[in-house]
Amino acid sequence: MRIVLVLLVLQVSTLLTANAWYASMERQWVFASESSACVYWQLGEISQEALSQGEYGTTEELGLSTTVTRKPRWSHLHRLTGLTPDVTYYYRMVAVDTLTGSRSESEILTFQTEYKADAVRLPGNLEGPPYVLDQPGAY
Repeated sequence: MRIVLVLLVLQVSTLLTANAWYASMERQWVFASESSACVYWQLGEISQEALSQGEYGTTEELGLSTTVTRKPRWSHLHRLTGLTPDVTYYYRMVAVDTLTGSRSESEILTFQTEYKADAVRLPGNLEGPPYVLDQPGAY
């Protein structure tokens, strides 16, 4: 009976930690370009660390993911690549506890890529390198 109780306490503790990490994923931002996006988030306290990855796709089933980070950290940045312009993408942030391997997942969120007709494409419409980005109002 004592062993079961200890195991139950460990599971509850892990769930509390996972929920705390999920709640702390509120400090986040996403920036989407035509063909990629950057997703950033932080864990609650600067002393917290976890491995992380981003999961994404064109449906709520996601299906694509970034590489899991090699070292645990408090601040997480993942670049989602190979995206298509003018498409809604679904994504979630994932933190992985290095001690237990348990995953904390954000809710599934969305962002929209957008084709920009006046975008400066490198090296498409600029001579260089070096590239001089001096066209006012351009993306």
